Amino acid sequence: MRLITLQIEAIRDLSRQVAGEQARVRVFGSRLDDRARGGDLDLMIELNEPVPNPALLAAQLSAKVSRTLCTAARSMC
Repeated sequence: MRLITLQIEAIRDLSRQVAGEQARVRVFGSRLDDRARGGDLDLMIELNEPVPNPALLAAQLSAKVSRTLCTAARSMC
């Protein structure tokens, strides 16, 4: 997977901040292929309960992950 430990931990922490402690994060898509280059970061958040506004949760998480990863590693911007 083309993410460094710092990025993985940040994604996990941010997901729990936005979606709760029970949130489970899965990465899928091109980031799993170590031979590929570039590509976006596809995340799936698994929750135990439905959320009232999944689009809002996704937007909040996307904004936080983008800001944090761009600060931590310029290659993700």
